[in-house]
Amino acid sequence: MRPVTLCLGLLSLTAALLAGCGGGSSRPAPVSPAGPVPAPKIVFSSDRAGALNLYSRYLDGTGLVRLTTGPNNELGAAWSPNRTKLAFMRWQVSRWTIWVMNADGTGKTQLTSGHMDTDPAWSPDGLRIAFSRDDGASSGIYNIIATTGLGLNRLTSGANDSHPSWGPGNKIVYQRRVSQTSHLEVYDVSAHTRTIIPHSADLTAPSLSPDGLTVACVGLPAGGSASRIFTLKLDGSAKNRITSSGQGDEDPSWSPDGSQLVFARAFAPQWELYTVVVATKVCTRRTTNPASDRDPGWGWPN
Repeated sequence: MRPVTLCLGLLSLTAALLAGCGGGSSRPAPVSPAGPVPAPKIVFSSDRAGALNLYSRYLDGTGLVRLTTGPNNELGAAWSPNRTKLAFMRWQVSRWTIWVMNADGTGKTQLTSGHMDTDPAWSPDGLRIAFSRDDGASSGIYNIIATTGLGLNRLTSGANDSHPSWGPGNKIVYQRRVSQTSHLEVYDVSAHTRTIIPHSADLTAPSLSPDGLTVACVGLPAGGSASRIFTLKLDGSAKNRITSSGQGDEDPSWSPDGSQLVFARAFAPQWELYTVVVATKVCTRRTTNPASDRDPGWGWPN
């Protein structure tokens, strides 16, 4: 996720339902994890009913469910590892706060208050949630117990750290901003060490792949003015631009099998959701309406 500009308003769409990243059109072959084939499901934020509330639906467009209601904007929904719960951030009393709920929208529980807390990310075992907290002077990566919000630990300090993504090996990839520049780092929760990812200058909003080897992130191509989705390895190698449209692409999130990404694309003033097959860079448009649909997360429902 990236720091969010709330894009509100109505705009009639004239684009076709399916649009390739580079201007062509195609529909990728369906992918699935090993075992029985469940229908791919995404959760996302949309202002189609006013405020940015959370919705879920199947990737093919069926089964739309509104998970939250009310005037508070909600963003950054993240599936728990077993796909039964969602963590998200809610704007209330002039602050972002971290919440959890069941995947069907029931059982909402507030975990943090009194601070600016954003970008929730589950630990691989589902017991803790990492997030970014801004204390006014700087922001760091923290974690708490996922069920209660207790057991607060600060993991990073000394700069402006945000957008944690917690993956295998107990490693958290996050964005660090120093002065006016950003780069990506890896924090080893077990060893309490952090490492800069080479060749990650000016990359933001990291999302760690399910196998823990590759980072999807957002950056600008050389000489470009619109953001694109990139991938690179944790050692900084194999940097690859995945999208190449003329619009801005943000908020990448991996499919559970690591073969695709879901992301948001700007159609000023609103956003729409796309998926892209990482190996072929073929994109498929997934939403089309006058509202903004953004900040997606991908999960295989149980």
